[in-house]
Amino acid sequence: MNDQSALLTASPCHDLDGKALAAEILGQVAKDVEQLIAAGRRPRLVSVIFGDPGAAEVYVRNQRRTAAKVGIDFVEVVFDVAMDEAEALAAIERLN
Repeated sequence: MNDQSALLTASPCHDLDGKALAAEILGQVAKDVEQLIAAGRRPRLVSVIFGDPGAAEVYVRNQRRTAAKVGIDFVEVVFDVAMDEAEALAAIERLN
């Protein structure tokens, strides 16, 4: 971000426009993603859920939408809640 960023100029004495700030940050992330893709590295966000995904539905939907806005691939993975720790760690390592 540049020095004129709303994030850097905000103080307790000024109103902060959260929507404008979010748009600025997402714009910069989108530029960074374009540079990564041009360099041959495709960013990906993986949302890992254990058990019923219904509880996280809104959160995951927002992750997916935001990732799409900035050009990041999105994958949702749902694991059985009964999966043991070793299996979970191995699965996460494979995703990484």
